Order: sequence, then structure tokens, then C-alpha cells
Amino acid sequence: MVSALAESSGISDRVTPWENQFAASDPAALLESADELRMLWREIAALPPRQRAALLLHARDSGGESVLRLLSAASLVSSRDVASALEVPKHDLGTLLRELPLSDSVIARRLGVTVQQVINLRKAARDRLARRLSRAR
Repeated sequence: MVSALAESSGISDRVTPWENQFAASDPAALLESADELRMLWREIAALPPRQRAALLLHARDSGGESVLRLLSAASLVSSRDVASALEVPKHDLGTLLRELPLSDSVIARRLGVTVQQVINLRKAARDRLARRLSRAR
């Protein structure tokens, strides 16, 4: 979903820095996309904690960049909100963000579950988000 929103906003995995793509985009479209991303973030924040962590710690755009880093860098989500969503102390967030996206095995160790459970948690999170977002439109 984030990839689709990013693509509709003109963000791609081209060699140019993604920040420059924001500057060249239509301002009205950027505002609409930002609103959609904020709505998506609210829905993600409402997910059960383990689903939320499995989704966010692994989320990446089509170029492999961490979605959380992109959202933070674009000031669409505050570091306080990210720390809260991941249930980590704010002072540990910078280190974690530099490591993202995490592999399923690392996420499994963090959550104390198996790799298959991480995959299942992420699938459940995506399914729930898809249902909730389809109702919101």
C-alpha cells in the first residue's frame, strides 16, 4: 500500500534522491498523498503490537529503503510516534532506524517468535489494513 501511494506521488527507485522528487511534484497531489499516508499511519498505529512491529520493521519501498526512515525524513511521522508504534525508547530509535529494514529472522528474535510467525503477523497486518482502508474510502 505504501508503495502504491509512493508511486502515485511520483516516488520511485530512480537514481535521483527521493527528496528531489517531492520538490518536482504537484503540490495538490503531494498534500493528498500526505493525507493518505497519515490515514495509513493511524491505521498502522491501531494494529496489535506484534503485527505492527512485524510490518514496520520489515517495510521497504521498491528500492529497498525503509519506509519508516522515509516517513520520518519527510516529517509525515514524528520520531515520538515511530518509537511509540515500535514500543522502543525514543533514545534507541536512531540506532534502530539505521538498521531498518530488518530481516524476518531478526524480527523474530526481537519479538520472541518464529520466522513463520513473523510472516503470518505481517500478512495479518496487511489484510487488516486493506480491509480498514477499503472501508475508509
